[in-house]
Amino acid sequence: MVRYGVQNTNDRIQRRERNRVNRSSSIDDDDEDNDEVDNIQRYLHPINAINTSSISDEFTDDDERERDDIDYLCKNYKINYNSIMQIQSVISTTFRKEDAASLIFTYNSANSNFNPANFNQFMNDLAFTTARYLRNDNNIHNHVIVDSTKLDMKVHSELIERYRNDVTKTGVMLVTDLDEVPSYLAMAFHYYCDEFNPLVKKSAILFTLNMAKCSDPKITHASVEKCLAKKWTIIPKDNIVPLLTRIVNVVIDVTNVI
Repeated sequence: MVRYGVQNTNDRIQRRERNRVNRSSSIDDDDEDNDEVDNIQRYLHPINAINTSSISDEFTDDDERERDDIDYLCKNYKINYNSIMQIQSVISTTFRKEDAASLIFTYNSANSNFNPANFNQFMNDLAFTTARYLRNDNNIHNHVIVDSTKLDMKVHSELIERYRNDVTKTGVMLVTDLDEVPSYLAMAFHYYCDEFNPLVKKSAILFTLNMAKCSDPKITHASVEKCLAKKWTIIPKDNIVPLLTRIVNVVIDVTNVI
């Protein structure tokens, strides 16, 4: 059975037309690029760059629920500004190029202020918001959640086929605790995270990784790759390198989510 994440608010949000513009993966000062980023910022907006009064002026009465979604994300989670901008850039590029994006969100359960409920809710809200953007459809009310500790497939092709149709519909797969994915199933994400020949076009594969379970808790691409390589020991060396290259594409530090 496919598990879905469902937004915890009763959303009836007016559908918006979004511009598709040519842009690189980085955010620059080009006016058209800024238009695309602004569209995403209606869904993902950094808390430390937001002005509540200006947002209130920007939206009409018909957009009240969408504004509430933005306010919720901004007021309840403390995310680094650069991280939010990076997420915006990646998702914008994925929408335009119709490819696939892979993002790993690292956290540390050993931190004294770690709140698992808040973290899980943040990831759920982010996945839900991303799904609506990538499918250009505010009527989407869920996204696919894969609990790595409960995977029961025998081969990685089964994992691919079990979720493929649902990811095609929603645009997003949220994989919790990536390091818990069994070695013999991990190669499925080699195909899901192929940005040049995507299994599902305009899709985002969001992973979470608990750095407390890694030998090196520092959050870098190298430390994440090392952590996963130690977990997936039965994957041949010729396969593990390209697999990690695709999965560990964008690493977002969200250890300070509160």
